Amino acid sequence: MSYGLPTAEAMRVCRQIYKEEVVKLTLQISEPDVLQIKKDKRVTFEDQVSSIGGTLGLFAGASIISLVEAIFWTYKANAAAAFIIIQNRLKFLVTGCSRRRPRPS
Repeated sequence: MSYGLPTAEAMRVCRQIYKEEVVKLTLQISEPDVLQIKKDKRVTFEDQVSSIGGTLGLFAGASIISLVEAIFWTYKANAAAAFIIIQNRLKFLVTGCSRRRPRPS
């Protein structure tokens, strides 16, 4: 049995479907000349930068200008903090070294 039918019946159904619904198609090419096109998958530097910038802009809401701005403000904050630390150390050296603290007894 095949597909719930006796083998002879299944073969008859398959032949009938083949005769009625299968098409034989023959293609003949008039000219044997073929035009071949070759594509490069090369990505330029500008394409790569725009792709990365577009992805950042889409997923993070960022751009190259905002990244530069973030680096600038981080540098500026660190420079201000370093200036305050140096200023406090200099103030300590000028005023704090001349006076010694008494040792606890």
